[in-house]
Amino acid sequence: MKKIKTTCLGLFALSLGFTSCQEDDSLPLANNKPVVTFASNNVTTTEGQPGVFTLNLSKAIHHSVQFRVEVVGGTAVEGVDFDMSTFGAASIFEGAFGYLGSVSPYMSSQDFSINTIADVDPEETKTVELKISSVQEAKGLIQPQIVTINIENYVADDLSMRLDWDGSYIADPCTDLDFDLELHSSTTMYIDDSYGSCPEEIIIAGTDADDTYTLDVSLWENAYGGALTSAIPVSVTFTKAGVYSETYDLSGSYALDNPADGTGAGVTYVPFTVLKVGNVYTVTDAGAVQVVSGKVANNRMSAEQKIALKNRK
Repeated sequence: MKKIKTTCLGLFALSLGFTSCQEDDSLPLANNKPVVTFASNNVTTTEGQPGVFTLNLSKAIHHSVQFRVEVVGGTAVEGVDFDMSTFGAASIFEGAFGYLGSVSPYMSSQDFSINTIADVDPEETKTVELKISSVQEAKGLIQPQIVTINIENYVADDLSMRLDWDGSYIADPCTDLDFDLELHSSTTMYIDDSYGSCPEEIIIAGTDADDTYTLDVSLWENAYGGALTSAIPVSVTFTKAGVYSETYDLSGSYALDNPADGTGAGVTYVPFTVLKVGNVYTVTDAGAVQVVSGKVANNRMSAEQKIALKNRK
């Protein structure tokens, strides 16, 4: 009888011990590890600006808290619209997929971001869906969640005017041919230029005065030595990022035997007009609007003035 009684007590003790162990296993997770939450699961940014999301810890600890980031959806394309270079690559230990992030020790809140990539094309808002989850032996509790980053179209206030030229028939078109840009306002002979680059570029800023500007595109010097054997591939591109990017082909606009010796002799100008009203720009090819040609003639720099300006640079 005593033996049976002892056995029952032993079983009861084992039962208590088993229950206690089960409870003890859950205690470190419930009481020691911080719980990771998100300040927001939906954030918005603009092309070229970082997409930032924030992780909050229920308490700061002296360990870093790692987490995994996976691109799981959205309309944006990785490598084209955004990149994940702000995060580390997952190791084989972590499953070797996705990316790794980490909340720093002693931090109860930390921002993380992805880089977004700006372009000149007008686009609809694009999205990136990121899955944030825990990794093996993580020091914090993270329930898998989706963070959506909305990438809105970037619209510039400025107008870029870029001149490109080429020529497979010469050794170096940037050295043998000197094309220039000059910008004039309606009231002054000259306000800006691009003389020493290849390609050349001038920008009218959104903060500049409203006006009817004149852009002169010229072949200033032909150091090739002699007449060129084919039309020079030349183009000027007007870009208002996020709105339009229009390229005008000027090939054939410059005489192949043009001396263009840097003295103004024989230099051919191709003018454009740019009407600026606020942040709206209207570009007109002078060949289609004859009135613009008259204004260009009144505002153009003389050869002597241009030589003096180039010598100062």
